[in-house]
Amino acid sequence: MLGVLILISILLAVGVSLLWGRCSFAGLNFSHRVSRECAFFGERLEYSQEITNNKLLPQPWLMVETEVPSDVGFLKGRPSAHYKVKKRMLSALFSAMWYEKITKKYPILCENRGYYFFGPTRILSGDIFGFVKISMINNVLVKLVVYPRILDVKTESGENYSPAGSLVKKSFVFKDSYNVSGTRDYVPGDSIKSIDWKASARTARLIVREYDASFNRKAAVFLNINTYQFPWEGIDVNLLELSIMTAASVVNKAVSEGFDVMFLSNARVMSEDMDTELTTCIPYGRGISHLKVILESLARMHPFSMIALEDVMLKAYSRLKRDEKIICITPYLSERMTELLKFMALKGIDITLILTGNKDNNVKAFERIKTYRVAGEGNWREMEEIRLV
Repeated sequence: MLGVLILISILLAVGVSLLWGRCSFAGLNFSHRVSRECAFFGERLEYSQEITNNKLLPQPWLMVETEVPSDVGFLKGRPSAHYKVKKRMLSALFSAMWYEKITKKYPILCENRGYYFFGPTRILSGDIFGFVKISMINNVLVKLVVYPRILDVKTESGENYSPAGSLVKKSFVFKDSYNVSGTRDYVPGDSIKSIDWKASARTARLIVREYDASFNRKAAVFLNINTYQFPWEGIDVNLLELSIMTAASVVNKAVSEGFDVMFLSNARVMSEDMDTELTTCIPYGRGISHLKVILESLARMHPFSMIALEDVMLKAYSRLKRDEKIICITPYLSERMTELLKFMALKGIDITLILTGNKDNNVKAFERIKTYRVAGEGNWREMEEIRLV
C-alpha cells in the first residue's frame, strides 16, 4: 500500500511538473528599458527590468540573464564576464505570484561615449520540484546613445575660444535679399521667410534660399579619426577620445555662437543595420537639433578608418566657398594634409588647425593658417577644460 502511495505521489509530482513547465511562460511578460535613450557623458540613468505574471499559476523562480554593454557602469548589481566582446551578463532572480508585477531597477553611469544595446534576454524557469527546466529568449533590444564629453574651450591666455576669430567683433550679419547665392534643403532653425515655395512645391520637400552675407558665418569641422598615419601603427585610445571630445566641444561652441555647422570625418558611423557610409558628412545646419545629430554621430563613430581625412577634404573642397571657415581637428599632420591645407588657404578659405596629439612637435604654423595644439598629455577623463596653445 505504501509503495502504491509513493508511486501515485511521484506520478502526481511529475504530472504537476510537466504541467508547470508547459504553462510557465503563458501569460508571462518581460520588458526592460533605460530612463532615457540619449545621455551625456557622466550622466546617471536607470535601467529597469519588469516581469508580469498574468495568470493564476505562480512562478516560484525566474532567472533573467541579459546581455549588457561592458562600457556602461552598473552602480548596483554585478554583471559577470561574457564571451562576446564589449558585453557582460546581468543575472537577476525573480519570484512572481499570480497576477503580480515585479520591477528591478539598476542605476547606471554613462562613463564612455558610444552606441549601446541591452539584450537579448534569456529567461529560465521550472517547477518547484526541480524536475523540469525551460527557457525562452526575448530579442527586444534597448538602445542607449552616450554623447561625447563636452568641455569649455580656452585659448592660451585663458579667454574663451571662438570659432569666429576676428569675425566675432562684427556686430551683425547683413543678408542681401536681392543676391541669392543658392538653395538647399530646409533644416530646423531656418527662417520661414527664406523658404522658396515654388521650388518646394516642385521637389515635394522644403527648399530655402541662401543669401550673400556681410561675412560668412559658416564653419566646416573636419575630424581625423585615425590616431596614426599608417594603419599598422594601431590605435591610441586616449588620443582618439581626446580628438572626439575636442570636436564635440568645438562644434558645441560654434552652434552656440549661431554658426551654420557642417561636420565631416573619415570615420564610419556605426548602426544596427551596418549598412552605413564609409565616411561621415552632415550638411550645414544650426540649432540644438542639429547639434544633437552631430553629437550622436560622434557617439557612434567607429574608432578606425582606412580612408584618409585628406580624401574627405578633397571631396568637400568643391562645396566650399571663398572666406568659408574650416576647423580641422587631427591627432597628427601628414605632409599631404599640410600641402592640402596650404592650398585651401591660398584659395581664400579661412582655416584653423587643431592638433590633439604631440607627435608633430616641430610643426611650423603656416602664415595663412591659425594653428593650435591641445595642451596636456594626461587622461582625457581628467581634463577640466580644453586649452588651445
